[in-house]
Amino acid sequence: MLRLVWAGRTRDPLLASLVDRYLERIRRMTPLRLEEVSAAPSGGPGVAARREGTRILERLPSGAAVVALDAGGLEMTSEELAGWLERRLRERELALVAGGHEGLSEDVLARAGTRLSLSRLTLTHEMARVLLVEQVYRAFTILHGQRYHHGATRVRAAR
Repeated sequence: MLRLVWAGRTRDPLLASLVDRYLERIRRMTPLRLEEVSAAPSGGPGVAARREGTRILERLPSGAAVVALDAGGLEMTSEELAGWLERRLRERELALVAGGHEGLSEDVLARAGTRLSLSRLTLTHEMARVLLVEQVYRAFTILHGQRYHHGATRVRAAR
């Protein structure tokens, strides 16, 4: 099971429609659960991240491997991500976690076994969601040998 956990709803209607489109496509290839925790209002530096972090941690199954989206995390190609996801999902449930406008709390980052970077560029949290679900979809098309990714056949990513 793949679980996506993030703070707040995607408010921009164009971005929300893209997120929904990719979630629908992913669900055709693998079991997927989206957990949206309520966004916290800013109450000073880091307050929203801590409040959202508490809510995120409550939604994470105890046995799940947790991956935090973090600018300083691992960087992978789409092919590497595909192989990495395939291996992790064989082992146990996987939760990909994205923060709100203040990012993720230290508690959530500490719970994560892995940190993953979508880009070294700064992205809004809503754009990061779009990029995340598109890349997860792309990874599954690679694993299933579909033509979405450069018309490629199934690729095994480097271990």
